[in-house]
Amino acid sequence: MSSLSLYLIVLCSIFSVISSANKLVSNVDYNLEAVQSDIDQILQNSKTPHLKIAIQTSIVFANNEASINCKSNSITFNIQAQKAEIVSTAYYALHRLGFLFPHPKWQISPDLNQIRSMCGKTVFWKPQFINRGFHFHTLHPNEWVHGFLLYKKEIAIDTIKWLARNMQNTFSVNLLRLKNEKKILHYLGDLFAISKNFSIQPGIALSIAQQQQKNYKLLSLGEVLLQKTFPKKILRRLDAITTIVQPSFISLSAGTSEFTSTNYKRTLDWLNLISSHTIKQKIQTFSGIHVSTGQSHPKYGNFNYLPQHANENLGILPHTVMFYGLNDLYTPVYNNTTFSNLKNFMFQEKTKRLSWFVPETSYFIGMDIDVPIFLTDYLISRANDMSYLKEQNLVSGHLNFTTGQELGYWLMDWTVALLNNSDYSSRPLIGVELLGEDGDTWKKIVDFQTHFIKLKQIISMISSSNFLDELSKKHRVHKRNTLKDLKKDKTSLLQEINLLEEALENIPDTSHVKNVELKNALEVTFLRIQHAYYLRQAMYFAHHSSHKDDQFFKNKYLELAKNVRSNASVKMKHIIENFNRYPDAHIFERHTNPTSYSWGYGYPAATFHFWKREEKMIKNEFYNPLYANIYNLWKTVF
Repeated sequence: MSSLSLYLIVLCSIFSVISSANKLVSNVDYNLEAVQSDIDQILQNSKTPHLKIAIQTSIVFANNEASINCKSNSITFNIQAQKAEIVSTAYYALHRLGFLFPHPKWQISPDLNQIRSMCGKTVFWKPQFINRGFHFHTLHPNEWVHGFLLYKKEIAIDTIKWLARNMQNTFSVNLLRLKNEKKILHYLGDLFAISKNFSIQPGIALSIAQQQQKNYKLLSLGEVLLQKTFPKKILRRLDAITTIVQPSFISLSAGTSEFTSTNYKRTLDWLNLISSHTIKQKIQTFSGIHVSTGQSHPKYGNFNYLPQHANENLGILPHTVMFYGLNDLYTPVYNNTTFSNLKNFMFQEKTKRLSWFVPETSYFIGMDIDVPIFLTDYLISRANDMSYLKEQNLVSGHLNFTTGQELGYWLMDWTVALLNNSDYSSRPLIGVELLGEDGDTWKKIVDFQTHFIKLKQIISMISSSNFLDELSKKHRVHKRNTLKDLKKDKTSLLQEINLLEEALENIPDTSHVKNVELKNALEVTFLRIQHAYYLRQAMYFAHHSSHKDDQFFKNKYLELAKNVRSNASVKMKHIIENFNRYPDAHIFERHTNPTSYSWGYGYPAATFHFWKREEKMIKNEFYNPLYANIYNLWKTVF
């Protein structure tokens, strides 16, 4: 083959993928009246309610720009932009006036002088990615379960407007196995129609046959075990959803869980069947690409990468977990050491099919938001990854996976939204900068967390081992020494004690953190380091010393750990009392909801469940995986 022929083939492939991406965004229109009404509402809630902002638009195919023209108490945004970016350009102009939306329930407004400083200027909206938004993971018990699946419409509308106000144009939610399915689908369809008024493409996440966490599935486990393809059943069940909800895209989970595959050939047939069917309905189908390991086939390779053999209509959603980044030198999750295999797969597929990157800003299962620990490396990893993805032109979309936004985790999500703006590229602290925080204070905090929590792996000591971590060394979600391991390993126990002691000697000052919620969240995190240190000291005297006063020192350190937890409880109580923005979602309480969890994601944080569990384990010297277990394993798995 000549070099010219090869060049033309590659060029055509790239053009095909780009055309597919542009076709997806062009499917969504906008409603200027809806946008204007929202801006009017923003102004009514501002420091300048007498001000009026009008929008005038014209569609062009070059830059996305807005001229800000002022006259008396009125401002006109003259917008010239691509059709798909009209709405984002309008909200970007509002952003440049000084309006900020860190959380769906929190608006920061400029004064009149700040607004007038932008009069006569033209601003240019330069998004990093064509598609940008969030996957609201409603398999976890969060505010979005109540908003999108339990008819708490205010939460859903707030969320949709938060996306638009932060120049996002994509989101998805998980569909669950529910009894009143049709009623919920109609409700979800109404919400999706509202999102399209703001040029936001809504999507639904479901599975072909995945059992875990009540994920909606197109095939039952029994049907999968019959080893048939069931094309008519799959398409009939899928059409029953899409004709009502009318999503812009769907994302599919393959396998029966994150760790167990279905038949490779049949799964490939299912992916091809669904993607070929939905493309005719102008619905894009994606397949999720997980970083789990241990599933391989001599012909098809890694089960997670099975879409490489599928038709080009099928898009991919490469997904990384926790606060680790694509280029991190050590990613000890799901039996990985790095994400190099996933990155290589992304390079391999980038000219073949539509690809959106799906990282995380909260993991939930004993790692961050529910411990609670506030991990600033989410900011660093997301900024680094987004810059790298843009530089390499590796994906056209960025769909950030999030469990929830309380407990300060709104900062993570808001920062990701801000980083989609090319003007803020490679600025992981842009969120705290816009909040007026002290840069030196936050740099010291972030540097400390990166050095000790991430690189020196204190994360494995202050997060909590889950059932899989404790059940088997071979299948740990995050590599760590469990407490049971440390009981048997004096060397590792002493190493962890020394490392935690070193970290405690270098805890950064938080006195200059202005935001009270973030300040408390950071201080709870640093108290957790102290708590983990005292627990390991108690273990040392319980198991590794022959001194006659062993029991005395064990109890002494357990009491110190309890006192630290009590101090953290005071700070947590302040957060809950002052920053529980959606009381109706019961984030910090036990309650019945359609997920596999009978409580909100903030409940373990509010009760310090994981801290107490470790104290009890050491006190009673009992390290069974089921001991003081908060999860219903049957509901989670089946």
